[in-house]
Amino acid sequence: LFAVLSIFLVLLSTQMYRGTVSNADKTGAYRIRTSYIRSMTRSMDAADSVRIDTWTDDSGETISIVSFMENYDGDAYVTQIYAWDGSMWERFTEAIYEFDPEDGDRICDMDEMDVKLEDNLLTAKIMHQGEEQEVCVALRCPQTEMEDRDAE
Repeated sequence: LFAVLSIFLVLLSTQMYRGTVSNADKTGAYRIRTSYIRSMTRSMDAADSVRIDTWTDDSGETISIVSFMENYDGDAYVTQIYAWDGSMWERFTEAIYEFDPEDGDRICDMDEMDVKLEDNLLTAKIMHQGEEQEVCVALRCPQTEMEDRDAE
């Protein structure tokens, strides 16, 4: 009887542990996706530094890209966050180079991301495994609307 109860207790504990680990992984990935976008946006917030771009691949699929512009020693650089190939990616390069999603570094799992910038509010809708998350970040520095920027 003792051996049967001991085995039952071990099996029950194993299932509880697996459930706890699975939930922790899911919660951690959830936090990474939202926190990453939020902290990158806040750290890169400067006048006219944030813009939303799109890129269309050969199959016609369009992805949204959050681009953060900055200058180092007179050269323009861009940091880009985007969803591609089932993951969130970050790409840092000189602004003169064309976008290629394969040039980025994988951050975490993420199926889709739709972003918009209106009235200094960056909103990112994230989809992963059927769950939708939304991140809203109010920018402190003024951002010129894209149409106004293009006219300059």
